[in-house]
Amino acid sequence: MNQSEQIINIVSRWGFKPNELEKITSGNTYTQVYLLSDPTSKRLFCFRGNKGNKQSKGNQVTFVHAVQNYLFNSRLIESRAIRNGEGESWLEEEGYLWELLSWAKGEAVMRDQLNTLQTTDYYNLGVYVGQIHNKLYSFTKEKEITKTPLLDLPYENMILFEQENAKNLIAIVNEAEEEREESSGFDLLTPEEQVVITSLVHSLNNELQKTATQNFEAWGETGVEGVIHRDMRLEHFLFSEESIYLIDWSFTRWGYFLEDVSRVLLEFEILEEEHLKAFIEGYCSEFPNINSELMILPELVRFNAIRGGSWALNRLLQPITPELRISKETADIYLRLFSKMTSKESMDSLKSFFEKI
Repeated sequence: MNQSEQIINIVSRWGFKPNELEKITSGNTYTQVYLLSDPTSKRLFCFRGNKGNKQSKGNQVTFVHAVQNYLFNSRLIESRAIRNGEGESWLEEEGYLWELLSWAKGEAVMRDQLNTLQTTDYYNLGVYVGQIHNKLYSFTKEKEITKTPLLDLPYENMILFEQENAKNLIAIVNEAEEEREESSGFDLLTPEEQVVITSLVHSLNNELQKTATQNFEAWGETGVEGVIHRDMRLEHFLFSEESIYLIDWSFTRWGYFLEDVSRVLLEFEILEEEHLKAFIEGYCSEFPNINSELMILPELVRFNAIRGGSWALNRLLQPITPELRISKETADIYLRLFSKMTSKESMDSLKSFFEKI
């Protein structure tokens, strides 16, 4: 049975018989998403999730589906898990977890289209993120969701993790050529690219050393927490003429709501004061609980830029397996964001804006 036949067989257990099948993304060798169409003109996402402990993975998927249903019923998202004939929202096959999700209308904004967005677009984006957070805050309270080891990833742990990543990257670029492991991607780069990457590795480490850990600790005592999306990437926002919809809730966890906001500022490269003002006004109009925390955002944006750059460099130079290596083009997106959003000009722009409000 080839891969297409396997997926069609899986989807048939939900009662659908797709006549079209298109693989639309592959984050790694385990996580894959397919777009399906069937004779009734239904468009669906078929998601193959990571292998792992069935109970813990199943618990996480069930939790994510509960969040999606809550937001779907509030008409804030369109894509949610579909239950099969046995009432299951996911199933296990060959060690993988499979889900079938309803299709979400709209198109993502490509990075080279960001300069076409208007001030009203940023305001509407802020309103939508604020509505999502307001509803997630209600979900957290109503369902009495509490922080658990499964759901929580403290910021201090993230900082320690990135410090280890930085040490690893410096070791790779400083290693003598004859001592490099075969899995290292450093030798796949041209001499000119090696110089650029080496500079970026040291720049990332320097930026990480400037991270104001005490700011995160103080914020951690007062920040508004709850269930958040935790992966608000550019391609996860779909825009239609009527609405904005957020997809891919697979990383949903407990966290601080400003984590999501900082990711949006980073991904949409929101630096111009007019755009910042529009986005923040829209956001706070729907989720005013956050007003007192906004001063931490420049540091959070910077840290998220560091994390993105660190992820790209590690996945480019020394992935866990060769199949997990990302392309230089993909790495370049996150490395460019890292360089742009950690620059003195960008940070001064962000800090100046938030000092005024």
